[in-house]
Amino acid sequence: MPDSRTVRWQKITLGTLFVGYAGYYVCRSNFSVVTPLLLRDFGDQGISKEDLGAVASVGVLLYALGKISNGLLADFLGGRLLFLLGMVLSVVCTILFGLGNSVLVFTVVWAVNRYVQSMGWGSLIKLVARWYPVSVHATIMGLLAMSYLLGDALARLYLGFFLQQGMGWRGVFFIAAGTLGVIALVSFFTLRGSPQEVGGQEPAANPANVFGAGGNLPRPESFARLLGPLLTSWAFWLICLMNAGLTLIREAFNFWIPTYLTEVGGLDVGTAAQSSLLFPLAGAASALVGGVTSDRLAGKRGRIMLPSLVLLTAALWLLSIAAPQGRPGLALVLIAAVALFLGAPYSFLSGVLALDLGGKRGSSTAAGLIDSAGYLGATLSGVGIGWLAQKHGWPTAFAALTMTAGLTALAAAVYWIFQDLPSPKRGAAMPSSNPQLPTAHSNPNVVGGILQMFRERGDAAYLGEPVSQTEHALQAAWAAEKASAGSALIAAALLHDIGHLLHDLGENCAQDGVDDAHEARAARLLRDSFGPEVTEPIRLHVAAKRFLCATEPGYFEQLSEASVLSLKLQGGPFSPAEVRDFQQNPHAQAALALRRWDEEAKIGGLKTPDLEHFRPYLEAALAARGT
Repeated sequence: MPDSRTVRWQKITLGTLFVGYAGYYVCRSNFSVVTPLLLRDFGDQGISKEDLGAVASVGVLLYALGKISNGLLADFLGGRLLFLLGMVLSVVCTILFGLGNSVLVFTVVWAVNRYVQSMGWGSLIKLVARWYPVSVHATIMGLLAMSYLLGDALARLYLGFFLQQGMGWRGVFFIAAGTLGVIALVSFFTLRGSPQEVGGQEPAANPANVFGAGGNLPRPESFARLLGPLLTSWAFWLICLMNAGLTLIREAFNFWIPTYLTEVGGLDVGTAAQSSLLFPLAGAASALVGGVTSDRLAGKRGRIMLPSLVLLTAALWLLSIAAPQGRPGLALVLIAAVALFLGAPYSFLSGVLALDLGGKRGSSTAAGLIDSAGYLGATLSGVGIGWLAQKHGWPTAFAALTMTAGLTALAAAVYWIFQDLPSPKRGAAMPSSNPQLPTAHSNPNVVGGILQMFRERGDAAYLGEPVSQTEHALQAAWAAEKASAGSALIAAALLHDIGHLLHDLGENCAQDGVDDAHEARAARLLRDSFGPEVTEPIRLHVAAKRFLCATEPGYFEQLSEASVLSLKLQGGPFSPAEVRDFQQNPHAQAALALRRWDEEAKIGGLKTPDLEHFRPYLEAALAARGT
């Protein structure tokens, strides 16, 4: 558990990120809110919806490109710096836009504004990765998703008020700049880069991240080691594909709702601007409920995304065939339905899923790349949807968005099948890339990350035994220490079952006929940080059980019921040929010793040294790997 000072700063950080990212939207939603006034004031110069849609699309393109470069920068430079810098530069751009008089000026300044605003989300993700434990990531991201959804809604309400008072579009832009400037100033004093800056400890990254234990590094070693594991992950590319579709839909609604409500619903400009806040409000509720539900489902995101996207497709289809001309109530009901079914899956993609993939090491880059894919797809939201609405009417525009949602739902179905429906085969949780782990020379956080992993996930029951995962690990390591084993074997005893913490198959997966292949998972996680004196006994400790069952009379009868069940899934006692092969392995004796300590380590209520007691053994094993 974090200390009270860290908890207090976690709350301050959450509040700062929430208000700060909501503030970004004051200098983003302003363009959409004043678009009807721009069309009125510059209509005699030939500026049309298609022209302003092009301005918006160029901005989306620069935003997408900025997501890539600024995501990388946040992982290397830290989240705090870029979060604050993005706000300050956006204030400058907003003032310059308010001074503009032509499509060219609007296009250039809006493009630069969207580029610097792309610093915000990736740096926010980086800060979340360093401040909050995995067990609450989805809930935290659900709350922060509300920041941009509510920020959008409140910005429209706030700026719409000034429009209703008769203020022109230039005044609205200057108000927006001043508001974000104040938020940036306060955030400078209330935002810290990590718990270490206030005397606390950073939580461990999600152990299933593509970097393995290396995901606990707050700064990447190189661009190649940062990008390689992400770009070779099947899940990463599928998430990018889904985000392209959903961001297109979201950006189209964000930009065109006021104009749609003015033209079709018959509302005045100020009322349309304020009514458009229904879309982000409904999306915010959806994101929060989805985040909390995801944590309760142990990270089964597909179970939420797939049904939501099917219903989103249906809502868009209804919007394309309805006739709400002069009936703003009907239009708003359908818009709210779209937001409800869009909010949760959209908030997952570049939020908690980026944290899952990137850990502390690459979360900002993952979010940036995922978001860039989304906003590259969304470049059609301005000029494309504007052209369809101008030439063929709003029903055609919504029909195109319906097709987009349907294709995205198909991608979500693939994700759900592979991510949430593991095959009842050995070790089949989901396809994954091969993580690249730093060496002992370069990763001083490996030990801290491993111990934090036990603190956050080790309370789970140990496969039907009267001990938790952490209690079992401590008992095994203590048995090795009392037997005067070396540091490597004590480390192996502590870590031998860490593979049980690396999946979401559930505590009772063996009873469901699934072997989680925990020994192989653990060996893959640790192999680049620890030497074979640690990883090989871990990899072989299941084989050692099968060896002893085949060769030692009475051993099988001593096994617990849970151990007997897992033995069946692991292949049963060795054959004579397998016995001979095992005996020839140079690490066989170490694996047999580890196996016996494993069997002893199932005593409920046994007092043992704590995790910190074994830190020196892990550090010694790391040092030996580095020599």
